[in-house]
Amino acid sequence: MSNTFPLEELRSLLEKARATDADLKQFGAKQHKYQWNPPVSLKEIEEFERETAISLPDGYRNFLLQAGNGGAGPFYGLFSLEQVKGWLSWQVEPGETPYLVPGTDPDSLKDLGDRDHDWRRGCIPIESQGDTYFTYLLVTGPDRGRVVYIEYERSWIFFPREPDFLSWYIRWLREAAAGYDMGWFGLSLDGDEETLRKHYIQADTDAERLLAVSSMDKFPALSETSQDFIRGILDEWITKEDVGSLPLLAYRVDPVLYGQFLDKRWEAGLFDQVVYELYHTPAERKDLAKSWRERILDKLSELSPETYCIAIPLLRMGGEVKLEQVAFLLDKAEGREKRELLYDLGRFPDAKEHLEIWLDFLREREDLELLHYACCRFHA
Repeated sequence: MSNTFPLEELRSLLEKARATDADLKQFGAKQHKYQWNPPVSLKEIEEFERETAISLPDGYRNFLLQAGNGGAGPFYGLFSLEQVKGWLSWQVEPGETPYLVPGTDPDSLKDLGDRDHDWRRGCIPIESQGDTYFTYLLVTGPDRGRVVYIEYERSWIFFPREPDFLSWYIRWLREAAAGYDMGWFGLSLDGDEETLRKHYIQADTDAERLLAVSSMDKFPALSETSQDFIRGILDEWITKEDVGSLPLLAYRVDPVLYGQFLDKRWEAGLFDQVVYELYHTPAERKDLAKSWRERILDKLSELSPETYCIAIPLLRMGGEVKLEQVAFLLDKAEGREKRELLYDLGRFPDAKEHLEIWLDFLREREDLELLHYACCRFHA
């Protein structure tokens, strides 16, 4: 048992986090209530390690022994050791190199489920993030001790930058105590406003600059200095396809500034990106959809099929758009986009006046999902 484990620091930060979020409004807080379970015994740790043939990383091991056997933590809180055992449905295979490493492409893991070795080897599950998202801890290999976020169907893998469990956990306590938004903890950069502004200035890639400024969205309020900083950098991003949380931050600074930013991006020809940003707006979506209706209609044929599923709901929300004005998109869409579009078009008020559209698809025999969506219109 380590004598350097920062138990008092953790206790103090947990008390502050509990006081800051006394109403349990943060994501997952109602589940863990900022309480640790009683610590686990050394005998239970040793039994778990013997059963799995692994040695738990020191930071996590000492947390279980000295702080708590699960409880307060990011998302829905940390699993108890018993829950870890319950969710551990694969062999850890400590003698093999883990498949999960920083930068792993999820597509590279698609076929591993049918092989002798599980793509999750080298990991144990330590918490649920909700739905099919989990937090794992690497317990073997060169990245032993690091936390990794995964989607259970292997569609998403993300490594927080913290080098080990304890660094990751202490950061969560600090940010929870400060009242930061904890919805997707760990995806943003660590640091206060000044740190993130400096990171932006010193970064040498657009990706790192964007991550720095997007990370500011975790703050419950922005200082005047940060607001001026955001005003000053917006023009640098007008023609960039990916702008992260910048539209949300611009809205927080000034809704007028937000509108001007979207206008300039539209004028620059970033139609798909602006439609996406409108759909995820922090403003009143119906009013915004109405004000953008004509512009979206005018450029509808230039949008990518991937954007149809958000453009059509926006147009429907904006009102005064007829089905016949948008039905031509069905000829441009394929696969999933066509199926979703067929469903969205069926929600137009005048859809019953154009049932011939769905009648054509009722003859479909190759894509049964498409046939299903066509049938849904007649059951609506």
